Parts: sequence; C-alpha cells; structure tokens
Amino acid sequence: MPSSVTLPLRPHVSGIASAVAWLRDHDVPAKRIAEILGITEVHARQLAFRGQWRIRRSRVPALLESQLRPPADPFGPVPDELRRILKVRPKIDSWTVRLNPNSRKRLNDLEEQVEQLGAAFWSGVRYGTGIHRFRDVLSEIGRPAHYRRIRVLARVRQLVAETYAHVGYSSSALEEALTSLLLSRSAYDESQDPHDLEQFAKTTLIVSQTHLLRYEPQQAAYYLNLHRDARARISQPLGGEYFRQRGAVAFQSGRDADEEARRNFQLAMATLAETVEYGRQKERYEVLNIGTRQMNLLGKVNWEGAIELHDYMIKTLSSGEIQISMNINWAAACGFSTDSPQANLAASELLDRYREASAGFGHQATVSWLLSLSLALPRKIRPDWVRRALYENTFKDR
Repeated sequence: MPSSVTLPLRPHVSGIASAVAWLRDHDVPAKRIAEILGITEVHARQLAFRGQWRIRRSRVPALLESQLRPPADPFGPVPDELRRILKVRPKIDSWTVRLNPNSRKRLNDLEEQVEQLGAAFWSGVRYGTGIHRFRDVLSEIGRPAHYRRIRVLARVRQLVAETYAHVGYSSSALEEALTSLLLSRSAYDESQDPHDLEQFAKTTLIVSQTHLLRYEPQQAAYYLNLHRDARARISQPLGGEYFRQRGAVAFQSGRDADEEARRNFQLAMATLAETVEYGRQKERYEVLNIGTRQMNLLGKVNWEGAIELHDYMIKTLSSGEIQISMNINWAAACGFSTDSPQANLAASELLDRYREASAGFGHQATVSWLLSLSLALPRKIRPDWVRRALYENTFKDR
C-alpha cells in the first residue's frame, strides 16, 4: 500500500445525528437546524430520530468485549476459541515452540522494527497515513504461538488502535484496542511478565478515550477501572492520562460533577509534571494541555486564560500538532460560553483563522465545524451546546 494513502476525514452531516437530536431536545426547531446545516427539514428530522435511538449498531464484535467483563475474568487465560479469532495459535502449540538461533534473531529484528515504528508514531497520525506501515508488519507476524510474537502482535494492534483513535475512527479503534487487550492477556498467561500487563493497562486507556470520543462516559469509566486494577497488579502508580480521562468522564456527566472534573484535571497536571519517561521530564505544554485547557471551561469561564494558553501553544509547537487544534477548539468553546459579544465574535474568528489546524484529525475537525455553528443557536443553550460539541465525532461509527 503506498505511503500516500489517507483516510477520508471530511466531517459529514450524516455523522452528527446525536448532535441534531440534542438540539431538538433543547427546543431548536427542525426548520432552524435545517437552515443552519444547509439540509432539508425532512433530513433534519430523520437525523434527530436516528440520533435519539442510535439506529446504527456498533461494528465491534461482541465477543471481544464480553471477555473483558464479568462473569469473565478480565485478567484470565484466553480460550482457544477466542485465540483463533485473534489469529494466534492454540495454547497447546505454545508449549512446543522453541526458538532456535535463526528464529530468535528474526524475532529480535521484528521487535526492533515494531519499536521503531512506535517511535515514529506521530508522523503517521494525521489523516491516518501511518496505518499502512502497521498493516505491512502484521503480514510478517502471521499466526504466532510463542508469547513474544503474540506480544509483538499486541503492540502492533495497540499502535493501530491509537492511530484510529486520534483520527476519530472510533469503531475501528475499539476493535483494534480490544483485540490488543486480549492478545496482551494471552502473552501474559504464558510469560507471567509484568510487561504484558503494563501494555494491557496502556491499551485500556485507548479504549476508554475512544468511548469518551463517542460520548460514552460510563463505558469509559469501566475501562479506567480496568486500567487501575491492572496497574495495581504490577504495583505501578497511576499516571496523568488516567486522571485526565477521569476528569473527562466527570465533565461529560454534567455540571454537577464539574468540581470532581477539576480535581482530576489538577491531579493529572501534578502527576504528569513529576513523570519522567525515556529519561526526560514532561514539557510544560504537555502539562498545560492535560488540565488547564479543560479547566478554563469549568465554573466561571476563563476566556482570557484560554486565549493565553492558545497563544502559548501556537508559539511553542510546530504547525500540524494535534495539541494546537485541541486548544483552538477549547478556547473557542470558552468564548462561546460567555455573554460577551466581543468574546463570541473573537471565538468565531479564531475558528475561521485556524480551520486547517483540525484537518486530518476527524474528531477535532468535527468539533471545529460544530462550534462554528454556535452563534446561529439561541444564546441560552450555547454554553451547554459547546460542552456537547467538544466530544462529538462524525466518524465514530467508522
């Protein structure tokens, strides 16, 4: 597959049925919604109906998730029936596998190749251009039996899932991430190596984040609990990303949970600031992005702080970084949440000036588009609308 292959990531009206249903629930007439979106009134009513009842079913195989929920043991052995679906050989085969010097070298080379791909991960996120790199490696792995090859397979699926999550293809991200979780379980069952549980824990964060981008806070909370339990089993502390996602769960749960959200965002920042990975401490922009960005919208909106953070990100990061689009969208959300006509207009101009910053990131592009509609909506619903729009995603069923 050529390296120029990209995923189609232009937001589309058919993917915002849940947002349209939300607007109808908040007394925005179908005719007005149709005018704002440039569609017919009949189409607007159809979208509202679909969004209310979630007509489209998830494409993720139920068997992948059922093995991670009671009565199944989320950390137990993976049955052979499921191993076949995961494209790994039965467990009995793993007992007879022996690595000779040549096969050991090939495996070492494969592990190194995958970690090099992981190191270059961000270069292939925008528009999903890196997906093909991982697809090529999957064909090399085949149907493994040895736990180290299963571990490599789990890692590749994890990287594919993370790419899909960042570009907004939520169903694909869930399927790949759940597969990776079960593969890590299979590897751990045979290796009893904490490394496999560590990878399991990392992948649960991809699953929970993907549910957040589908506006499914309860499902996200379940996998955050699974992450917490996995980290406890290997006696590892919880990281900043865990607390950030806990904050997002609270944020999506409504304004009554805003103080809980704030506590988690603050804890996320404090934790990340003390984190050292690969021999370096986290950069200031990483710490601000994991908490300050969201806290500007909690309680009394801090529009000035949001613009200050946006300016800092623009000066600090290279164009094309996903953090820039995140901060543009959250700053605009702050502007639309105030009663200030000047702030409202500035927020609209901000989105228009930096529209290309969200291109190639499906979720961020969706958010930018929906936020740009804010001034066409009644003032009284705008603060709640932007909170909803921040987690909408037209690609969630792909």
